[in-house]
Amino acid sequence: MRRVLLIVLMVAALAGVVFAPTSTAMAASGTRSLPSSLTAGANFDIDISTFDYGMFGQVVETLPSGFSYVSSTLSPAVVTEEGQVVKFTLLGETAFRYTITASSTAGTYTFSGILKDEDKVEYDVGGDSQITVTAPAPTGGSGGGGGDTTAPRISDISASGITETSADICWETNEKSDSQVEYWTSPSKLSPLDKTMVYDHLVHLADLTPGTIYHYKTMSIDRADNLTVSDVYAFTTKAEEVPPEEAPLPEEASPPEEVPPPPPPEEVPPPAKPPIPWPAVGGVIAAAVVVAGLGIFFWVRRIKSFYRQ
Repeated sequence: MRRVLLIVLMVAALAGVVFAPTSTAMAASGTRSLPSSLTAGANFDIDISTFDYGMFGQVVETLPSGFSYVSSTLSPAVVTEEGQVVKFTLLGETAFRYTITASSTAGTYTFSGILKDEDKVEYDVGGDSQITVTAPAPTGGSGGGGGDTTAPRISDISASGITETSADICWETNEKSDSQVEYWTSPSKLSPLDKTMVYDHLVHLADLTPGTIYHYKTMSIDRADNLTVSDVYAFTTKAEEVPPEEAPLPEEASPPEEVPPPPPPEEVPPPAKPPIPWPAVGGVIAAAVVVAGLGIFFWVRRIKSFYRQ
């Protein structure tokens, strides 16, 4: 009995340790990593690490004046730009990277940001906050300068909305850039240049020939005039529909000749009734009367002889 009581006390103590409520919740935190310096106008990456924000949260970064957002490792659907403020919605991610373009003016710049947890409690993003931008080195007549030299990356190319005479060409880039399509059967043509800087591109091609194979490639140029050109793709316009020939109407058939109805069958007179042989009938009746009278006569005589005895 003492051994059982000891075991119960040990289990109760262990349960108290395991299920004891925590006195304080872990606070969310975020950390930023920056390069110490870079050349004016150059593209560079910023790393953000986050902890304990819950099921979802948001990092809100305020870029210094003259800096511009380019792209991130998160989906564009969860990134919002509002001037110098860039909002990154997190769905469980603990780290991500985003790319920006530095100011074209040399100097020291300060970044700031906050991390919002799932209860919308705000925490300052720690880590690096200052960066030094240096002026590009002077170049000679044939040399090149610093800055963004990386062309956009093109992906998800497709042709849709294809009709007899038109088609829509769509693609995506990892940074904002303009849109143009080169297409051909022979010779090649260029679509009008759309200078709008976007991630999702759409170019409408018109005045195409029905039932024709077209080859095409997409082109995009970013803000730093870096050009990228895709591989060659193809689509086929729909064939022109030819209305079916109308079949001639059948000639009206002449009405059939009227056939006279057959004559009615001749009436056959019923067979004549044979005449009744009245003499024979009379003879039969007479014979029957005679036979009946004889029968009555003999019956009467028999009765009389019976009573005489």
